[in-house]
Amino acid sequence: MRYNTPMSTFKKAILRAIFFCWIVSLAVTLPPKIQANENFDITLKSTYTVDAVGVTKVAHNFIVTNKQPTIFLTQYALKTSYPDLQNVIVRYDDQVLIPNIVKDNSGTSIAIDFPDEVVGQGKARKFIIEYSNTNLATIGGKVLELHIPELPEASNYTQHTTELYVPEQYGYPPRIDPDPDKTNTKDNYFVLGYDDLKGKPITAIFGDKQIYAATLRYQLENSTSGTTLAQIALPPDTSFQKISIQDIDPAPEDIKTDADGNWIATYKLGPASATNVYVNATILVTLTPNLSVPVLRPSAQSLQADTYWEVQDPLIQDLVRKYRTPKEMYDYVVKTLTYSTGDLSEGSSRQGAVEAFENPEQAVCQEFSDTFITLARAAAIPARRNTGYGYAENDDLRPSSFEGDILHAWPEYWNEEKELWIPIDPTWGDTTGGIDYFSNFDLNHIVFAINGNSSTTPYPAGSYKSTGNEAAKDVTISFAETFPAATPNLSVALIPKRVFGIPLPGLVTAIITNQTEQAWYNISLEFESRDPSVTLQKNKTIKIPSILPYEQRKYTLTVYQDGLQLPKQVTIQPRISTETNEVYEHKTLEATSGPAFISYVTDQTIIIAMAGSAVVLTLIAGSVLVLRQRR
Repeated sequence: MRYNTPMSTFKKAILRAIFFCWIVSLAVTLPPKIQANENFDITLKSTYTVDAVGVTKVAHNFIVTNKQPTIFLTQYALKTSYPDLQNVIVRYDDQVLIPNIVKDNSGTSIAIDFPDEVVGQGKARKFIIEYSNTNLATIGGKVLELHIPELPEASNYTQHTTELYVPEQYGYPPRIDPDPDKTNTKDNYFVLGYDDLKGKPITAIFGDKQIYAATLRYQLENSTSGTTLAQIALPPDTSFQKISIQDIDPAPEDIKTDADGNWIATYKLGPASATNVYVNATILVTLTPNLSVPVLRPSAQSLQADTYWEVQDPLIQDLVRKYRTPKEMYDYVVKTLTYSTGDLSEGSSRQGAVEAFENPEQAVCQEFSDTFITLARAAAIPARRNTGYGYAENDDLRPSSFEGDILHAWPEYWNEEKELWIPIDPTWGDTTGGIDYFSNFDLNHIVFAINGNSSTTPYPAGSYKSTGNEAAKDVTISFAETFPAATPNLSVALIPKRVFGIPLPGLVTAIITNQTEQAWYNISLEFESRDPSVTLQKNKTIKIPSILPYEQRKYTLTVYQDGLQLPKQVTIQPRISTETNEVYEHKTLEATSGPAFISYVTDQTIIIAMAGSAVVLTLIAGSVLVLRQRR
């Protein structure tokens, strides 16, 4: 304040005191939320240094410059998204200040009271807030994940530069969002730099695959007085997951792929009996699609309403008029639902989409999944649910919603342009403070079962519980070093077809068995007779779209001679072509030829002939199992 008339010393002193009190009152009543470009310029340089065990040391270097001659800063508070910060230190003018730290469910606030006054336009305070955080980085197996959420006050910064220091051994991340402005190496660290994030979070995955070892137990129980069949879902191959089953004990009666790509194993249970099935498997999870695994295109069922997916409900129909794309639906679900940290013990029930929207603060992973799937299907976008295992170092940030075994649920939708099912996780998008699990899916999700044709079945591993043993742990997941190498190994056997125990010359059942631990796709099997007088007709060439570990496939082969010649033994050479276009010859096999008319006999003819003598077991899909499904 400038004055042109002279004043007495007393008056000057009084005015100085009033002026000082006015400045102090402005500083004390300064609003907690400092607005950039109003009273201050705030520049921030954030440095995140990840050590060898995954602890991230964070340093926020602030420069707060006064834009007004009479307004200055006496306090400052930094809000972070994580409640668990360690070793918090504030450095200011070669001093170490003791901050006021307040923690709640939304994060941690670090408040600073400055011991002096920095008054005057263009004057600046420089201070550093340091802390350690064990939640920003996760090292598991050979993969390092780094998730840095936006700072809640990011919009107040005039400029915000960021540097990430990661151990040099991890190199450049195959997936990172947003892309860094610059990269270099320094002191055994790989450095990623950003000139101005403008409030965006950072997600980076160092490593393009993760390998897990899984030990699973399925508790099967038949409480009836008759023999029944029970089915279990084994972890399947998907576009982002490859399975190697080292052991399955006892061996199933049969193993097949269902319409959603699940691997369904069938067991025969005797009257009033119980069986535990043990599975040891290695699971390879990748960021890029495995092109050797055929993609099952969505069927009409992928758009239908079902239990928990109330596609035609007026509430859902109203929402899809506003939210039309998968990203819009994902964002709406994350914004609308709040993950419930309440009691999820036995007795809680799955709500379904409509009830979840009506009770948005009572949601767990099933509700986040069901709401997205229902919205997508209502908008004619095929969607389905994955259930399985979610690996997490911190259950508060990446929760799973089942008791006992750590089970998780997440949706996926069909991308017609990519011709691919795209997995997303709105649950973790909510619980991690906005990390993008729509565009940047990770390596921490293992699929145990896919629910597409049904909203509830098949059930995932960990859901098969016998009476009185519901709390037992049936899923154990750990990291593995390598994924087993394998090459196709198919055995072929030729068995004469029989009617009432009598073999039919010229009709042969070809049994193809996968003797390896992994599934194979697009296999071609060709049979060739070494006898020029013998003709192979039906299924001379067999196309096998997929054959699962230890699966048997059966086909009818006709072997006949022209005219009315007597049956004779002939040599047949099977030749197998693999998905990699490798061709190898199986050992030669023997079969009995028949007359030419045998080529007109079909499997249906044989079935009709045997209809009166066959005993058919009823397949009880899940009802013989005591399944305790929890949220």
